[in-house]
Amino acid sequence: MKRTLSILVAVLVIALSAIPAFAAENDYLSPKATVANYQITIIPGPEGGTYNFEYKTPVDDDGKQTVHFHAKPDDGYEFTGWTFDGNYTPLGNLTDTELDIIVSSDIKATPNFKKIGSSETTEKKDTKIDDSSKSPKTGTNYVYVGIACVALIGLLFAAKKSIYKK
Repeated sequence: MKRTLSILVAVLVIALSAIPAFAAENDYLSPKATVANYQITIIPGPEGGTYNFEYKTPVDDDGKQTVHFHAKPDDGYEFTGWTFDGNYTPLGNLTDTELDIIVSSDIKATPNFKKIGSSETTEKKDTKIDDSSKSPKTGTNYVYVGIACVALIGLLFAAKKSIYKK
């Protein structure tokens, strides 16, 4: 009786641990992302400063979203401006270190710095983003499936041992 009960509990645990892995496939079970729908890529230069961005608003009904960019030059450098590739509307001057823009597509942004006293802006280096469908799949869903598979193998091994003991 104890073996049967433990096998039933193990099957229940396996079933319940696998449910979240498949819930994401159903739109009605998974909430939609409301903050960031557009991909923002910052193409860095070799040196000159630090930079980041944050989504300020969710995408509205017109497909527009406000994104805030910030650049901070290193000592001995000055910020010369932003360069954007994509559909955007600046809400300020592109030479401001802090700038909000309204985007309506994926954006590539380049912060430009130059050495103080130099006329050359730092050269940007290419950044490769792996957005292919063949990228390795990781995340919570795959963890749940992996745990469920390991538990199932353990359950089968335990059941096999109990059958052969009799």
